[in-house]
Amino acid sequence: MLTITIANQKGGAGKTTITHNLGRALAAAGYRVLLVDADPQANLTESFTDAAVENLPKTSDLFRRRGTLLEPHPIRDRVALFAGDDELAMIEHTNDIEVFEFLRDGLAPLRERFDLCLIDSPPSLGFLAVSTYVAARYLVVPLNPDTYSFSATAKLLRKMSAVRSRWNPSLEILGAILNNAKPGTNLLEEALTDLRQTFGEALFPVPLPSSVRMPETASRNTSILDYAPDSAAGQAFESFVTEFLRRLGLPRNAVATATDRKSDEAA
Repeated sequence: MLTITIANQKGGAGKTTITHNLGRALAAAGYRVLLVDADPQANLTESFTDAAVENLPKTSDLFRRRGTLLEPHPIRDRVALFAGDDELAMIEHTNDIEVFEFLRDGLAPLRERFDLCLIDSPPSLGFLAVSTYVAARYLVVPLNPDTYSFSATAKLLRKMSAVRSRWNPSLEILGAILNNAKPGTNLLEEALTDLRQTFGEALFPVPLPSSVRMPETASRNTSILDYAPDSAAGQAFESFVTEFLRRLGLPRNAVATATDRKSDEAA
């Protein structure tokens, strides 16, 4: 199981919307996807289920019940979820650095049952966010095209470096994605220039445009690739998913690949 944390300590960067759409797109491509809502606001959880949070297996359980095998909540074929809840906020106030490893250890028994795990991290750089970095193999960093978002990136990169040096030496940035972009504006061009200097080839080549259709997908229980595939947002997200899988060395259609493999074995 490859674990990817969608990370940015600044709110409004689109972490949850991207995690929601990416999870659905990966499942549609044939991958077994585990979603971990590590944000106390629990917006990712709300985008996948109407069930009461108290009745769901929660991400906070992975911290509180260490050493216990916990089953995620099945959402649909190939998708399961650990729900977010306000108990996660308490983790930010702990002084026990061992907490950093709890999420990673709680997910470890599930590694053979899922292909990919997506963690929606909280808008902070506290204990809870660091725990999601310790648990991850890669980070994907969504950014808005504004100065404040970019200045926050330096703090995130420093925190990532600290996590690598002490807890997770294999942690890497899979890529940064510019979100809420407005084509044809000077701000967009300036943002892309700054991001290329910071991330180089790690920057995903196609920005995600500002669009009301992306956030609408959560309330409509779908992904942008099903809801509005021919829109600018849909085409940009298709490019993002394809590049995301390419960087992980995974085929675009896991179902087709598995079928082809079985046919070759039968022959």
